Amino acid sequence: MQCWRAGRSKPCTTEAGLWVARDYERAMRMNDEAVERLELKLAFLERSNQELSDVVYRQQQELDVLREQLRALLGRVDAMREEPTKYTAEEEKPPHY
Repeated sequence: MQCWRAGRSKPCTTEAGLWVARDYERAMRMNDEAVERLELKLAFLERSNQELSDVVYRQQQELDVLREQLRALLGRVDAMREEPTKYTAEEEKPPHY
């Protein structure tokens, strides 16, 4: 195992230098692990974002359909209010009721 001390052009062989090399290797492993964790989190967040986007799109489509149905129903209610109720002679109440 080689180590390089800061500012030196050749490897160090002292015990302190070995500690530096071990720390560097451990730091690199930790960096690799950290990058991998970040990549996994990013992939998860991208997938979650796409799923949520799909849900919002479907909900918007449903809202559009419901709004159109509501407009149609309101139109029917308004039409019913404007038409006078027609009674037949059998349905008409006698004046004394």
